[in-house]
Amino acid sequence: MKIFILLFLIPPSLFANSSSCPSGTLSVEYFSAVTKGRKVTCGFMKNGVLIKHGNEYSYDKDGALMKTVSYNNGEENQPPAPIVEQPKGPTPQEIAEEKNAVAVLQELLKILVFDKNGINNGAFKVKTCDPKPKSWAVAAFTGASISKTYAFNDHCDVTGNFTASFKEPFEVRFNLRNLQDYSSAQMTTMMKVTHSSEKIRYRFEVVNGSITAPSKSVSFKVEHEVDIDPVTGSAKPTTQDGKITLTKIGNRAMNVVHPLIFKE
Repeated sequence: MKIFILLFLIPPSLFANSSSCPSGTLSVEYFSAVTKGRKVTCGFMKNGVLIKHGNEYSYDKDGALMKTVSYNNGEENQPPAPIVEQPKGPTPQEIAEEKNAVAVLQELLKILVFDKNGINNGAFKVKTCDPKPKSWAVAAFTGASISKTYAFNDHCDVTGNFTASFKEPFEVRFNLRNLQDYSSAQMTTMMKVTHSSEKIRYRFEVVNGSITAPSKSVSFKVEHEVDIDPVTGSAKPTTQDGKITLTKIGNRAMNVVHPLIFKE
């Protein structure tokens, strides 16, 4: 024997022209014998059947409103689909800013290259900033820290003092010239040299860096590696692997990655 349970019974009363229902409709109450809740539905009678028209309110047993559904001539009104914001790509001006920032950083980062021969084309020079360049090789293999002082000269557009290490991060702060209108740079830098019987691998990272001009600034991160010839001490350009991550241009935050390859 099949047993049916009626959740909502035909209402005991109909209220015509309820103020909460559209004109010409009835307000009908349904009570649930199971949940003890109720529904209040607006509609009109057609051929002995209630056609829902207007709002239908569902209440729990304590009288709290749980749900409201709107009907139009018996059809449920579907809520409008949510508007999904389409991701916007960078504007032509922003693309130009990113391209220019990468070009500027490509020039600035020459100061961190182990072998600077052949990469000093252009207005920004770093080749003779270091009066004792061979001390880098000694520090790389001994692990000793080295203090450096760079000063402006005919082939150096960087000035500043710092203590470098191949064991731990160190701060570098420079004043600049001949790099567009950028005048200063700050970089938290890490350097590492790994070597075997076959090759020497040099790596530098800028964990957190920024470069500033009177009316603009760029924040960035960098990773770069290259093999060094153990006999000549020269870098092997074909072994380079590097990237620049732009994290901010002016007030515009981002996470944009560009390759970093030094060309002779």
